[in-house]
Amino acid sequence: FVPLTPKERDEMKGKLRDTLLQTKNALRMSASADNRMAVTDNQRTLVLSTTSPKQFMHMHHMKTGGTSVDGLISCALRRQRELHNGTSINYGRMSECGSGVHMCMQTLADKLGATLSNNVFYRNDENGAQIDDAPFDPADETDTSIDEMNICRSSESNVMSYCASLHAVRTFGWKDVDKITVIRNPIDRAWSMYRFTLKSCYDCQQLKDVLKQIYNGTFVSRRGRGEPDNEEDNSEVVPN
Repeated sequence: FVPLTPKERDEMKGKLRDTLLQTKNALRMSASADNRMAVTDNQRTLVLSTTSPKQFMHMHHMKTGGTSVDGLISCALRRQRELHNGTSINYGRMSECGSGVHMCMQTLADKLGATLSNNVFYRNDENGAQIDDAPFDPADETDTSIDEMNICRSSESNVMSYCASLHAVRTFGWKDVDKITVIRNPIDRAWSMYRFTLKSCYDCQQLKDVLKQIYNGTFVSRRGRGEPDNEEDNSEVVPN
């Protein structure tokens, strides 16, 4: 992890402000006819057709409220189906939880006759062995259509929720699709993740001890032994 420089932080803030302004203008335009002449942003809407895939996606970062956003999207699509006589918009999901993303990427590698190693695609030689100095991204291939392969139904979905890296989003052809995500204070997010995996992964250890092991390279996940001695063991704050 490399922290952003002050200049990079200012540039990131500027991009976020511009995105929020565009969203605000689109919402204003849809809410009031009087505002439609005052703004230039066109509101983007979903096309009710299975022949118009890849319209919108949610970039789900764990422990940022993404599950709630997925629930809102599902609820909105159900309401849309009821209002339009049963016409559905295909909603797909791909998540690293449960190895779903890895399974889909492995399926893609098999179809391409390639090897997948640490989520990186490598070309194979004539004997089917991995060529270590020949990594590639299927999204850059010109003689192969990822859309036609429709791996894990990613090509037919109108809306997707990706709980995965942007690398996976690009690989399956969703790079240029309109996206939303939720940003959370990184400290709150780390604490929430610790609480979420306390018993199954961290052996009910205090967070400061887990971080020390990660820093020293001695951490082993998913041991799952023991229970916390008391509530204090569950709520220890990382010291300075």
